Amino acid sequence: MTTGDGYSLAYRAGATLRDMEFVSCSLGLADTRQLEGLLGVRDGGGFEMYNSKGEPFMERYHPKSLGYCPKYKRMYAICNEVREGRGTEHGGVWMETNGMDTDASDYDMCIHQLGPLGINIKKAVRFEYIIAPYYFTGGVEYNTIHESRLPGLFVAGEVSGGFHGAERLEASSMTECVIFGQRAGEYAAKRALTLSRPPGIDRSQIEEENERLEDLLFKGGSVSSNELRAKIQDVMWKKVGFIRDCLNLSQAVEELICIRKELGNIKVRSKSLRHNTDWIEAIENQFLVDVAEMVTRASLMRQESRGAHYRDDYPQEDDRWRKNILISRNGEEMVLSTSGSRTGGEKMAEDGKISLSIFRYDPSCDIKPEYADYEVPYRTGMSLLDGLDYIHAHEEPIAFQKDCKRHICGSCTVRLNGMPVLACMRKIAPSEVNQKFKVEPLTCLPLIKDLMVDFGVDLPARARLRPSPEVLKVIDGLPLKLEKKQWEEQESYALCIRCYACVEICPGMKRPGVNS
Repeated sequence: MTTGDGYSLAYRAGATLRDMEFVSCSLGLADTRQLEGLLGVRDGGGFEMYNSKGEPFMERYHPKSLGYCPKYKRMYAICNEVREGRGTEHGGVWMETNGMDTDASDYDMCIHQLGPLGINIKKAVRFEYIIAPYYFTGGVEYNTIHESRLPGLFVAGEVSGGFHGAERLEASSMTECVIFGQRAGEYAAKRALTLSRPPGIDRSQIEEENERLEDLLFKGGSVSSNELRAKIQDVMWKKVGFIRDCLNLSQAVEELICIRKELGNIKVRSKSLRHNTDWIEAIENQFLVDVAEMVTRASLMRQESRGAHYRDDYPQEDDRWRKNILISRNGEEMVLSTSGSRTGGEKMAEDGKISLSIFRYDPSCDIKPEYADYEVPYRTGMSLLDGLDYIHAHEEPIAFQKDCKRHICGSCTVRLNGMPVLACMRKIAPSEVNQKFKVEPLTCLPLIKDLMVDFGVDLPARARLRPSPEVLKVIDGLPLKLEKKQWEEQESYALCIRCYACVEICPGMKRPGVNS
């Protein structure tokens, strides 16, 4: 996965890829001796970030009064601090722990990884952090049975594209692999059973590939595999990082074209046919160049900022780009095209607008709440969340929550004309054009600002759910370490997306933090 083998192989075989510009980033520890690249923990909780001058800089990018800070804002803030000369020695920032809550299960993995190195994050510790690309939300395009446009090629997991949209919902990749891996396998097996005989094998293709690999091994070149890989990494790190722009992306495309020409001039030092890592690296470099070019060309084509893709020269979302960038192969040429999305690219309804009267209130500085009226251009299929996004981008900033936009995270719940709705799922019908809607925050949760409420009030209760040290029961050969009551409580959380719509509408429900 780290060298893009699956993407490149599917592309070369004739499959179509999509959304390759969306590369999700996280924070990685920058200690060059022991910890380089080790993924760290999320900022928040007992963590504060500082630049090289010792300044806590996040307040400039996302004031604490706005509540939860989206990941893309954290990544942009770090990159911008480094770009403006306030980065640390290794091109990152400092993150400091102020002592951790021993019941905070979010940090168990970090404690386990750093403990053997003598680092205890439950005490005050300072780490140097860098941006670390770690997940491709794009990949091979597939249909409802996980089959790509290349008949017979089924995909699942990170090599597939389209499930996550522009940014991945945290902690979802393992679930995606397990669930969709099973589905893809079942559909592939059903397809195989429909064949009267095994598909024929084109021996000429095998011979052609053998010749290509042997030529790579025995042909005398002048560029080492390590040297070429370092060039690819240097181009992608410096010119196709988190903050992107037309100039750097254009230069990166030209440099990758030059690097591709050098692939035929690689010198493989060892001529062994067994366990030859130099030969393997030379092969992987070809995959790397394919994927690097896909990411760079798609990033250059998308002239907006959305999700994990940030363009410094186009810093806002643009409704004209609510569509997918597709990548396919025509001979030796990489071809990029676009496909319309469910709600993007449509013509605006003539003179059509919706009016939103939005609750505005900051408890830290406002005396009392007020309602602000906004007019939003209507387009077919738009959601209430689209309207809030438009106001935030084109009118003035408003505080509201969103994440997955796919009825998964439950964070965008608001009251629309008094009724709780998921803003991402509440579509505005053509018959509602020119009507006025009243948008307010939930009343069952503590207000942070405007439409943003605190969805984390029940986290302490969830963190107390701990596995029993003894195996209480064995089901299907697997040890069950939760008592029945704990298991049922854990299951209830797994089935619920915690949108709190039911709590908001039902007077008989317990209010979190009040009487629960």
